[in-house]
Amino acid sequence: MNASRSLDTSKKQNLAEGEQCNGDHEDIISNLPDSILHYILSFLPTKYAVGTSILSQRWKFLWTSIHNFDFCDEHLFCTSSKSINYQKRKWFFIEFVNKVLHCNDVSKIHKFSLKCRECDPAHFPTWVASIMRREIQELSIYASEEYPYMYPHCFSTFESLRVLKIDMDISISITGSVSFPSLKVLHLTSVNFCGGLSLPEVSLRCPILEESVLDCCTCSNIKTFSIYAPTLPMLKIKGGHVYKPTNCVVKIFAERLVSLKLKHSLSYEFSLCELSSLVDVSIDIYGTSGSVHHVASILKGIHNAKNLELSAHSVETLSRPDVSAYFHTLARLTHLKVLDGLTTSGEKLIDLLCNMPYIESLCFPNGTHSFGFKEFGRFGTTPQCFLSHLKLVEIRPFRWYSDEQWFLKFLIKSTRVMHKLIIKVTTRDSFSDKLPGEMSEKQIKELQMLARNSNCVIEFS
Repeated sequence: MNASRSLDTSKKQNLAEGEQCNGDHEDIISNLPDSILHYILSFLPTKYAVGTSILSQRWKFLWTSIHNFDFCDEHLFCTSSKSINYQKRKWFFIEFVNKVLHCNDVSKIHKFSLKCRECDPAHFPTWVASIMRREIQELSIYASEEYPYMYPHCFSTFESLRVLKIDMDISISITGSVSFPSLKVLHLTSVNFCGGLSLPEVSLRCPILEESVLDCCTCSNIKTFSIYAPTLPMLKIKGGHVYKPTNCVVKIFAERLVSLKLKHSLSYEFSLCELSSLVDVSIDIYGTSGSVHHVASILKGIHNAKNLELSAHSVETLSRPDVSAYFHTLARLTHLKVLDGLTTSGEKLIDLLCNMPYIESLCFPNGTHSFGFKEFGRFGTTPQCFLSHLKLVEIRPFRWYSDEQWFLKFLIKSTRVMHKLIIKVTTRDSFSDKLPGEMSEKQIKELQMLARNSNCVIEFS
């Protein structure tokens, strides 16, 4: 009995002590070392990191030693540009960035991110110059396209830079050779490179680059723009709205490049040099489709590719008679994937396939319904070498339209060694209306019989 009372008394005492401790509100975080607090603050947007200065004297100057900066003027987005408060807050944001960079006392900056939709980029050079001296490692800048601005070649001084991402409508003056010895990631969007009239040849050297995306970038007063990236495994290039062919040549030296994605009007000539490791290529040629010389330059550069993905626009361009002479360079190509798009002539698709005798697999991941065959030609009229190595065809989905049925029969009768044909049938339940070209059970059996006579197997899935 006494033992029970003693235990109850002990529990009450422990509970009282716990309540007393909770009442003291001990600040555990503030007792952490400065290095840990700096690390915590580095994950916050800069305006919140600076905001911690009002917590206590302990936090007042901690933000002045952080190594990561994340500035964003998003607080302006929902405010009318005609508002007085809008203009005041716009000015406050500029002053805020100026003050933070002035008061920060670190010798090295790890990350600097700047996102501005309303702030005039004319202030950017001052901010960039402020971080240039601090061995910055990652730099990311985004701004609205409303304020194009000419930049000097200031980015070339970032020897410590590992990540560079610029998304804004600007012109960067570049002369001679620019080197980024430490750069591993390069993303450029809407950047215009301007060369000097006296030196129209420029080069960009990134000896350890691992990832690169060039989106809507252009060149002015540059005849030859060379990019040296010997360690780069993947490159994406997307063109803008420049359709008229120019005299600019973009040379890419990337001996370890494995994957290339090119979506462009070919207004520039792309000279792909020393791409000995290239395996996967995706091409989407649009607009005026460039000159024959520009198209031929691409085909010569991707001669080592094994897998090729083409858009419907590219089929239109590459099937031209003046281009077909250059297809002999694609002797290693074994896998072809053709994407769906606007209505394209089925005749041009067949003309393209006639120039690819070595492919072993042919894939239509979006089906073939956008290709209008209209019973082009007659069965058996293709060259003897037509798809002579083809073994596998995938059409998914297959919608049973008359053009698709004709193309399917055409493949079965025209190929020589194909032993398997895979078709993924889209059921009628996937459509609101009945398919006008849907095959009857009798027609399906006839198709299977035709396949058996041609040493083919059709799989419906």
